[in-house]
Amino acid sequence: MIEVASLSRAAARISWAVLLLAAFDLAFRSLVWASWIPAPGEPYGASDLIELVTGCLLVLLCIACVVLGVILAVRSPIIGLRHVAIGVIVPVTYTFIYPHLPLLQLW
Repeated sequence: MIEVASLSRAAARISWAVLLLAAFDLAFRSLVWASWIPAPGEPYGASDLIELVTGCLLVLLCIACVVLGVILAVRSPIIGLRHVAIGVIVPVTYTFIYPHLPLLQLW
């Protein structure tokens, strides 16, 4: 059986990864995305692919955070619910902030 301490450390690392990846993705969208235009005749550019990969990774990390949080909530409710909250609140907040970001062309 897996120890609560090792699950808690894994959940904490995933929670930090969720927060940092969401911040990176929002900063990338605001500061870099508009500057990397697609090549002529191409529907998508490199910035769109980076945004797709980071978005999918964010969803997977949020799911992992919620799953680990639910498992931890059985033994330690406060710690488990904190990770569940991060796994739920971060994507919801990200979804609301995303369309309102200013798109800056830095170059």
